Amino acid sequence: MDIRERYAKFVQEEIRENSNPYPTGIQGFVAGVASEFQRVIDILQDHVCPSCERGEYLHDSCEGLLSSIDLLREESK
Repeated sequence: MDIRERYAKFVQEEIRENSNPYPTGIQGFVAGVASEFQRVIDILQDHVCPSCERGEYLHDSCEGLLSSIDLLREESK
């Protein structure tokens, strides 16, 4: 790898590490937290079985997931 390739790779890594997908300041922080909360809610929701999601039955593990989802939704308001 010559110096130009190493420099190009270095610049790409610096840009990737220093790029911020959210605006700066408190609005950016809030947007980032809300986005992460929604991502976690989506992941948890994927693990709740369909019958528990519809309210037909409630497994212990699904009950814990559903209560966590409700808590995250309340905290993100």
